Amino acid sequence: MTLKHLQIFSTVCRVGSVTKAAEELNMAQPAASHAIRELESYYQAKLFERMNRRLYITDAGERLRHYSDAILAQADEARNVLRDMDAVTRIHIGANMSFGIGGLPGLLDGFCQEHPDVPVYAVIQNSSQIEDKLLKNSLDFGLMDAPANSELLISKMIGWDKMVALCGVGLEKENKAVSIADILTLPLLLREPGSGVRRQVDELLAREHVKPHVVMESVSILSLIEMCERGFGILFLPETVALPYVAQKRLRKIDVSDAEMKREYFLVYHRAKFHTKSMRKFQEYVMKQLQFADA
Repeated sequence: MTLKHLQIFSTVCRVGSVTKAAEELNMAQPAASHAIRELESYYQAKLFERMNRRLYITDAGERLRHYSDAILAQADEARNVLRDMDAVTRIHIGANMSFGIGGLPGLLDGFCQEHPDVPVYAVIQNSSQIEDKLLKNSLDFGLMDAPANSELLISKMIGWDKMVALCGVGLEKENKAVSIADILTLPLLLREPGSGVRRQVDELLAREHVKPHVVMESVSILSLIEMCERGFGILFLPETVALPYVAQKRLRKIDVSDAEMKREYFLVYHRAKFHTKSMRKFQEYVMKQLQFADA
């Protein structure tokens, strides 16, 4: 299979039509259709299903799409890098919400002071979104929870943070320990599905066989903190994120009697990723920092 086959396949996935893909690539529609059939024959898998005059990607097609997007992006990247091996290139970093608040500012500040010549771009989203961008090669590194896709992504642990349960200062008057099962039966303020914090809470709910009473879901940690402060429910956050609000007496940590909750963070990158000079500098810097190793 050639890069042209993958380019045609990737374009069909993006525009949802062989005809439109052919027009965009300035080629004949039969040639584009033939390329898709050759891919299906080569991989012995149906890549698209046509129903009600619409094209739907199959599970096999979706899996190939991850590889295809990464291969095409890496081909472009290799061309640019090899033209100037010693060039200082921009690094693209994605951090999940919790690390973006608790660890990223200090990490980038230290890196930029040590390597002022290396330009940096950072984006903060939830762990699932960061993982998707890594698979599509639109990011160089992710600072996040352990990825779901361990086949295509390499992850190296850089530290951990304690997870704490929080409530408004007027909600929990007594400083007595409470079981995690009892806490989970209270109204909950949750991060959106796909976030690392949400994944951990969902695992606790499944383990304790508790059906949650969810008051609010949000991508915004600040909105959840505001709701928690006003007494609308219980909020789970990494301790480094929660501490400033606890110190300001806006939130109170709940003493959990029977659960030690820990949040692990990883440096994640694509297994097939070509590491530029700038990327090697960043990886070396991050691995020697271990931001939360002593948290």
